[in-house]
Amino acid sequence: MKSDSITHACGFALIELLVVIAIISMLSSIAIPNYAVNREQARTATCLANRKTLETDEAGYYAQHNSPSLTISDTYQCPSDGVYLWLVSDPDDPDYPSVACSIHFAGSLGTPAEELDKLIDYVRNLNLPDNVEKALMERLEMTERRVDRGKTKNLKNAIRSLNWFKNRIKHNRKQIDDAEEIYLKSKADELQEAIRELI
Repeated sequence: MKSDSITHACGFALIELLVVIAIISMLSSIAIPNYAVNREQARTATCLANRKTLETDEAGYYAQHNSPSLTISDTYQCPSDGVYLWLVSDPDDPDYPSVACSIHFAGSLGTPAEELDKLIDYVRNLNLPDNVEKALMERLEMTERRVDRGKTKNLKNAIRSLNWFKNRIKHNRKQIDDAEEIYLKSKADELQEAIRELI
């Protein structure tokens, strides 16, 4: 008697293929967000290193020449396309020199009220035309009053005031330097997020 030969099909069954695809999809859903987070952390670290190098170069220049240079070399650029600006450029300030990035900022943030005070001082020191400075300061002072009151309704109105502040920047963009415009808008966005956390 001849035994029946059993034939084995080569390849994968449909269910096996679907299981493999499901596993790959699941692993991708875990890996891809982590990759994006890790990439942004690397960019943030590179940006911080660039700012520290610029600050060290500035401190060295001041030590040699007894006057600030306040130049930002094109060699050091934020990998996220942020713009570097001098946050503290006065040698008499204990925090001199300090570089900020329009995306990654610099250092730890204070309370919304403290950050508003810094932004108000920053606008005052920009030497903008009087009408532009007045328009921006009106919005910031309105925001400050609303933040000081602290109630939910006032905090929501403070966020609106910062939107008006950004609109004023856009309206007067011809009289504001591009780098300053980017920095002011990013600081306003940062403040809005900080205020939302209080609501």
